[in-house]
Amino acid sequence: MAWLSREIVVLLAAGALRNLAFAFYNIVFAIYLSKLGYDTLAIGSVLTLSSISGVLQTLLASVLFDRYPRKWVMIFFGSLTFLASLVFAFTSDPIAVATMSALGLLGARAGGSGAGGMGGPVMVGQTAMLADQSPARHRNVIFAVNAIVLTVAGSVGALTAALPDVVQA
Repeated sequence: MAWLSREIVVLLAAGALRNLAFAFYNIVFAIYLSKLGYDTLAIGSVLTLSSISGVLQTLLASVLFDRYPRKWVMIFFGSLTFLASLVFAFTSDPIAVATMSALGLLGARAGGSGAGGMGGPVMVGQTAMLADQSPARHRNVIFAVNAIVLTVAGSVGALTAALPDVVQA
């Protein structure tokens, strides 16, 4: 497995950690909105807005990843998520929550066809970076491993959202 370079392992590990966290966060985020008093329609609206924003940001990212260093574009989109999370810590204003959810794509990363459960602009960058680092002969295997790793990490992340209830019981 000499084709499994350090860079590929780092990308797979970073993707797994990111997917685990987002899967956990997506479930907890819906519960958080419910605790703030949002009804089912409002929660669905926030998550839908976030998903639509995810599509638009993915389109933007596909252009940015070709024009700027991929690492910095990934940091930019990660910073949007951090900023959104920070705003949630200090406000429950519905407009601020909906806006920051859309900007930070909170609640939008539950799907992604072929992405191992992860969608959004970061997946575009990770796929491109994996392609850059992968030997042509092993690229399909690396993409398959990536999908498996992301799917398992996302499943574990979603499962860990139940930990507070398990620990409390």
